[in-house]
Order: sequence, then structure tokens, then C-alpha cells
Amino acid sequence: MEPIKIEYYPQLKEYFEANSLYNSNTIHGKIDKFASWVFMILGIMLILASVILKYHFVYIILAILSIAFGILNLFGCIDVEKIVIMIQFKNNRKLKGVQKIIFTGSGMEYETQDIKSTINWNIYSKYYEGENIFILIYGKRQYSVIPKYKFENRLDDFRKLLNENINGCNGVL
Repeated sequence: MEPIKIEYYPQLKEYFEANSLYNSNTIHGKIDKFASWVFMILGIMLILASVILKYHFVYIILAILSIAFGILNLFGCIDVEKIVIMIQFKNNRKLKGVQKIIFTGSGMEYETQDIKSTINWNIYSKYYEGENIFILIYGKRQYSVIPKYKFENRLDDFRKLLNENINGCNGVL
């Protein structure tokens, strides 16, 4: 197969999507949902404690805050990870300029203003495909974000290359 070449500027929205895609396919998303339920149960327990202690004001306030946090987190209204991603994206010099990647059967040639490296496929354990991106997983919470829009008419060739070299999930999630 002929090498697939892409060039792009990383976008923050791609990294938000990558985080969401990663969380939806790993235990991290389940832990976050579990934590939401824990906060809501804690709030209910605090309400019960306030009744037993004759409506102690501090317990009522803590209960309301705990339940509110649990509900807001459960429905994605509070997302601390997005703040972390924004800070990391802003401070990562590698993501400031154009990214050039050539995908081949043996791996990829990756180049930025300051980096030029060859990466073998065996570094990646799996991949996931989202609506606008691919993420290539190489560790816990470590992945490469590859935008789809730059593949033009070679997207199916790229999927084939991924399927031949990395375990993954077929189709858009």
C-alpha cells in the first residue's frame, strides 16, 4: 500500500473528543459515573444525619452540595478533565505547530518543528475511532490523536492499515 501522508494543526476540540472517546471505552468513564453516584448517596446520608441531629445546618449544606455535585457530574456539567486538557494543550509546545505524519505498513514517520521520529506500530496496543478522530493507545491515558478530516479519500486505506497493525474498534463510536 502506498504511504498515507497528512499535515494538520492540532485543535483543542480534537483533544476534548479524544478524552471523551477514551473515557467511554475504558474503566475511567465508569469510575467517573460511579463517583457521581457516591456523591449523591453521600448527600442522602447527610440529609438523614441532619434529621437525626435535628436539622444541623452544616449537614444540610454539605448534603445539598454533595447531591448537586453528583448530579452535575453525572450529566457532564462539571468536567474538571476539560480544564486539565486545556492547560496541557496550551503548554505542550509540540502541539503549537503543524504536524506531519506519513503512515506506512511498518509504522509512521512523525514530524513537527522540533521533533522528527519514526514510530513502529507495535508501540500501540489498540485504537478507537470517533466521529472526527482516531486515537491510537500506547499507555494508560496516553494516546495519539489523529484527525479524520485530513485523510480526504484515503480514510478507508488508513482504517485498513490500522486493522492490519493494531487491535481496535471498527466503526464510529
